[in-house]
Amino acid sequence: MGWVCRGGRWGFALYHASGDRYEDSLLPSGSATGTPADALDCACSLYLTDLNV
Repeated sequence: MGWVCRGGRWGFALYHASGDRYEDSLLPSGSATGTPADALDCACSLYLTDLNV
């Protein structure tokens, strides 16, 4: 995550092991910035969701 100097707003990137790189990400709201909790919620929903449910 990187601080973007806007009232506690943060941008974040997800690591892609397959390409050994970070890629800037958007939150589900479509915003490029949010709180650290927003970023964690987004990352967890992408990587910890059981697709077999």
